[in-house]
Amino acid sequence: MRAPDPDILALTELENDGYGATSSVADLAEDYLARHAVPHKRASSVENDRSMLTRHILPKLGRRKVEAVRRRDVEVLHQSLRATP
Repeated sequence: MRAPDPDILALTELENDGYGATSSVADLAEDYLARHAVPHKRASSVENDRSMLTRHILPKLGRRKVEAVRRRDVEVLHQSLRATP
């Protein structure tokens, strides 16, 4: 069995750490970078995460409330990136 992805574990921890009705995806992304990416990842990986957030994820989902984002929203975003290297 594969070990869980540390980025997914970090997001799950953040998700269970008070994010909900008033928190946006942008709030969650900022916290992810500050509490997980910067302290635990290489600088190049942090920059890659930051780039993916600012170029792809936040423009489409950043203003949405965390609890309002559904699986289908993520699927649509993922599909829109199919041609993106």
